[in-house]
Amino acid sequence: LGAVWLLALSAASCGGPSGTSGERVADLEEGFVARVGTQVVSAAEVLRVAEAQAVPPPVALRFLVEDALAAEGGRARSLSQRADVQGRLRSALGLRVLDDVRASVDSAGPPTDDELAERSRERWTEVDVGEHVRVVHAVVRPPARVLPEDDAAGRELAGRVADAVRGAPAEGFTDAARAVPAEGRTLVVEHLPPFVADGRAVVAGRGPSFDPAFVAAAFALPVGAVSGPVRSPFGWHVIRVLERLPAHHATRAEREALFRDDIRQRRGRQAYEALLLERKKRAPVVIDPAAEALLGSSLP
Repeated sequence: LGAVWLLALSAASCGGPSGTSGERVADLEEGFVARVGTQVVSAAEVLRVAEAQAVPPPVALRFLVEDALAAEGGRARSLSQRADVQGRLRSALGLRVLDDVRASVDSAGPPTDDELAERSRERWTEVDVGEHVRVVHAVVRPPARVLPEDDAAGRELAGRVADAVRGAPAEGFTDAARAVPAEGRTLVVEHLPPFVADGRAVVAGRGPSFDPAFVAAAFALPVGAVSGPVRSPFGWHVIRVLERLPAHHATRAEREALFRDDIRQRRGRQAYEALLLERKKRAPVVIDPAAEALLGSSLP
């Protein structure tokens, strides 16, 4: 195969089998089409370069032969010992490793059940949400160094707020609550994000989690209803349920489509980090103590 490839490519590029002075036709190992000194050029390399450069295979072969000749010249001049050349070689090898990691990730198959379960736990608000409620509430905060359970005046004020907002429409809750004289106390009115029965807020990322007593009181109310005073570590609350939202549980196919790219990136990162850890064991990293001062910045 090697001799046939070399003969055909040389003829196509140079007009004959002999080509440039110094070239000759010879049998090569299976899959290789040229040898330049100690370097060999494979048919696969030629086809890859031809496709990447959008040139015919004979031209791609000529490119590779010229590169190999230049490399031989560099070795003869000991250029491979220069620091800048070694730095570029390190970079090239590092990029090659990344390419290999990507290839291994691409061939690893679809997401597994365990991978989907892990991502579902982390991004549950997108794929696994139980029934959730949206509320507005007013809270009377206790004075400093007073526990809510000992704040009788705060509970009484919360009761007056509850009476005031029951007759107001949902959109009037804030105005009705703030219209109640606070008598020097701190009264806060808030619209909260939706939350599920265990208190987790249905928001992207790591959202807040609400007090169990507050959550239980909210879930016990029908839409539009107003609670009596509800105690939490933050004070005495009055809650109005604005909306109940249905549960949503994504199918496996939906989860796979949503998480596929995320899982692929995670696989690649794990494979790359494992490779670095393995290489550190074989090639310990040593950094000079003066490096930070020399580089003028903090090192990792």
